[in-house]
Order: sequence, then C-alpha cells, then structure tokens
Amino acid sequence: MLLVGIFISLSIIALGIDKLIPAGVAATADVDTFGPLVGAELLLALLGLIACPIAAWLYLEEYQTNNQWRLLWGTCALALITEPFYDRVVTGEWFGFATIRPSNLAWALVVCFLVEKFITHQPWPIQVAVVLAGLAWLVIFQVGQWLPFIPAGLVIYAFFIMFHYLRDRENTMMLTAGMLGAVCFITPALGVALLHYRAGENNLGDTPGQGPGRARWPSFWWLLWYPVAFACLTLVVSIR
Repeated sequence: MLLVGIFISLSIIALGIDKLIPAGVAATADVDTFGPLVGAELLLALLGLIACPIAAWLYLEEYQTNNQWRLLWGTCALALITEPFYDRVVTGEWFGFATIRPSNLAWALVVCFLVEKFITHQPWPIQVAVVLAGLAWLVIFQVGQWLPFIPAGLVIYAFFIMFHYLRDRENTMMLTAGMLGAVCFITPALGVALLHYRAGENNLGDTPGQGPGRARWPSFWWLLWYPVAFACLTLVVSIR
C-alpha cells in the first residue's frame, strides 16, 4: 500500500532532520535556531507511526496468502540490504557489530514472521513464551528505533500480534487496535481508521479477486522503497 511508504518516508525524513540538529541543542542558546527543526522532527516521526498498523496488517496478509518461506527470505534480504545504510545514518559507521545498536525496521517484520510461524496451532503456554521471546528480541536489539523515544518496531509487533488473535472478530479487532493506537503516541490510531475504511472495499488489504489462501507473489512493492530511501538519506548525511 502506497500509504505505508508515504508515512514511513516521513519518519525517515525525521531521522535525517535529527542528524542536522547538533547534540545538546535543548541545553544551549541554539534552541531558538534549531527549535523549528526539533518540532518538525517530532511531528514527522509521529506521523510516520500511522504506517505501523497498516504495515502489520499487510504483512499478516502476505503471510497468510503467499509462499511463506519466500516471504521470509525476501524480508531477510530487505533487512540485510537496508542495515548498512541504516547503521551509517544512525551510528556513523557502515556496520555496527561491535556493540548492540539499533537495527532497521525490516527486522521487526522478520520477528513477526517467526513468531507467527511458531505460535500457529500451538498450546497457549508455547504461544506466550514465543510472543515474549519476540518482544525481548525487539527490545534488546532496539529494532526499528526511529528516535530514542519512538520504538516503531515494538508498535508494529504489538499490532501484528493483536491482529493475529482478533483477525476473525472485525469490530473487536478495530476497537482494540484503536485503543492500542491511542496508547502508542495516538497517531497509529489514524492508521487503524484507514484500515477500517478499507474493510468495506477488499477485506483490509486482500488483493481484489485474490482472497486468503490463494498463493501469489509477495507484494513487496510497498517495502522495496525502504532501502532505497535509506540509501538516499545516507548519501545526504555523508555529503553533509
């Protein structure tokens, strides 16, 4: 969905703005100079969170309607391609293996895939353990950490798990998703509203004429822009 690309692009722009703001601005007189940039950064980052529930739903749709292992390898390839550009922008180095550092948002989708794979048709104790393991992975490796206070990876994961368990109960799912979005900085609730609007069109993301269970090639067009956008941002940051 084009909306996913648009909104996450806003978060990438916010990350670029963050690199233009000197560290410690809030404690110096430069706050008057860089104040508008700080405000724009925060606004764009929060607007970017609108994409989280949409991305979570679309990825769950991909999982349930496509070749699952092809989807996994494609997502891993996406994450691996994006990672050096992400590391360069966030840490200033091409690869940050020496210490645990934030990793790009695509890894959150890999975690979602693995959790979905290992909780399906399993007893509830195993499901709880797997869900908590996925949560720990996201927290420890700071997956999808757009800014220090916006853990986008955790937001996508929360929506993904919620959609998994409430998928067959449309009204309950949307009400719960709306409340979850309100808790997660409010703006994801707008993404939930967009999903609810699409419910009357084609079942919240199913490709028209291709319902659940019919195999098709993964619709990676809404994800492929991600490494491209980070590559462009890396170029801008490097020139600066």
